[in-house]
Amino acid sequence: MTVFVGVKNFLLDLLFPVECLGCGTAGTYLCAACFAKIPIEEAFICPMCARPSFEGATCAACYKKRGLNGLIAAAAYDAVLVRRLVTGCKYRFVKDMAEPMAHLILKRLASHAFSVFYRKDILLVPVPLSPRRLRHRGFNQADEIARIVARQANVAVSTEALVRVSNTHPQVEMESRGERRDNIRDAFAIANSQNIRGRAVVLVDDVATTLATLGECARVLKKAGAAEVWGLVVAREWLKR
Repeated sequence: MTVFVGVKNFLLDLLFPVECLGCGTAGTYLCAACFAKIPIEEAFICPMCARPSFEGATCAACYKKRGLNGLIAAAAYDAVLVRRLVTGCKYRFVKDMAEPMAHLILKRLASHAFSVFYRKDILLVPVPLSPRRLRHRGFNQADEIARIVARQANVAVSTEALVRVSNTHPQVEMESRGERRDNIRDAFAIANSQNIRGRAVVLVDDVATTLATLGECARVLKKAGAAEVWGLVVAREWLKR
């Protein structure tokens, strides 16, 4: 196994050398200067209808459709460096790119005292991958991001509370909101309800688009007794079709 990991890392270094995705500086995937240039989200809007809302909370009308209490997004997915980080981590299997993504979230959290992060019962829960996709990629980027955020923000994290029980098609392959909802339905289950009951759960993921995945996770978590379920993502992408 050690030899395999070494060969894999060697090939990754050849195909995707450690250099800044913005300026090409060697030794880092995102240098401090390029990191500082990424626009951090400042608006507080309902994640469904985009109307102004308190701290990104879901408005009453939209809450009925998803059950997600709100969404905190660090940046917009159409920011070039954000998109490069996400695709590099997710599709080129560069696990180290999870670190700058986590720091984008931490920068967003530092910009405002989000009330959910002051709750004593807060629990970060990464959105799980299917076992097949986890084996293929070798890691879950949401796990990596959540662990870094939890450590820096000094909050609890559970990478095992929520599990994926079906091998769904990648959401990016779905052409409509309805197809995404159908694709992800009943894909998740609770592994430990005692760890969830009565808590404010914050779901961590890389990108939120239609909120189908976060909404389905929220449904399962609320059924298990979660008091609130928020989303926390590196980037928000608005589906145009």
